[in-house]
Amino acid sequence: MMARFRRDIASSTVMLKDLTPFGARVEGVGALDIDEMVTISLPGCRPSLAFVAWANAHGAGLEFIEPLSADRFDDLVARYGLSGGREASAAA
Repeated sequence: MMARFRRDIASSTVMLKDLTPFGARVEGVGALDIDEMVTISLPGCRPSLAFVAWANAHGAGLEFIEPLSADRFDDLVARYGLSGGREASAAA
């Protein structure tokens, strides 16, 4: 799934590779710093603030400041198949 990613004043489209209610793994973001604050806009959702939890040359792990609601998360999983749904994230 594609998502909009914003860092400072620069905005770009990134590939969302994994999603949980608490964060996401994205690719195509360029170099990021750990603990840097960014904004990500998931399809059908308002922009969410997140911190960079880890980053490497290929992508980054983001931790949402406010977790996705269970309904929003389940809807995104049903539409885009990014995770195993609420049951899988609870087991992790």
